[in-house]
Amino acid sequence: MMGLSNIYPAVCSALRGNKLQAEANVRFLGQEGPLNGANVLFRYRLTGARAHKESNPNDAKTSNADHTVLRSRERKPFPSFVDALVLVSCSKSKLDHPAPARDLYCSPAFQMKRAIIEQSEAAWLILSAKHGLVEPEAVIAPYDLTLNTMGVSARQAWARNVLPHLLKRAKQHGRIVLFAGQKYSEYLTGPLAAQGITISEPMRGLRQGEQLAWLSNNQ
Repeated sequence: MMGLSNIYPAVCSALRGNKLQAEANVRFLGQEGPLNGANVLFRYRLTGARAHKESNPNDAKTSNADHTVLRSRERKPFPSFVDALVLVSCSKSKLDHPAPARDLYCSPAFQMKRAIIEQSEAAWLILSAKHGLVEPEAVIAPYDLTLNTMGVSARQAWARNVLPHLLKRAKQHGRIVLFAGQKYSEYLTGPLAAQGITISEPMRGLRQGEQLAWLSNNQ
């Protein structure tokens, strides 16, 4: 009606924004599906007339409402890995010597994801800031590079390099389960969804501590 086109990114950004949460008295809990588009599912929690303040990480006193939200996030359903390709982003913590990628990244979160995936015998690949798409058994040396500190153009170039190889593998499965932060997923999900690939991001919207709790609950 307004004569606008290609507005999904702007609309989805607004649906994730603080202004909507404040004016609508809701708390954004996360989303499922592509980053932007008509098929994104947004989840919110009604907060009533007053939005609950985020708890201070240095404050030992946490409200019952915040505990309720945390427990709710920790109980997010675990996705099925049947016929899925699982993607895990690399971690900052690494061994100090070359090793298979599945061992090189030694952060607690990465190793918990790895354990869950391997126990289910699912097919999986690693999203590396330096090497792109990496097989878990590929031996690589430690490096100091992350998409979290890269600019937009560098992240877009990284995604363009990854997508041809990723699309080929994804089409063999038809579905992707993505364990990766926004900087790693933002320019991958749209093109994948456009090719008919179903995407699940089970930890989207969880903070770091909540991710560890969620992974622990699903081991």
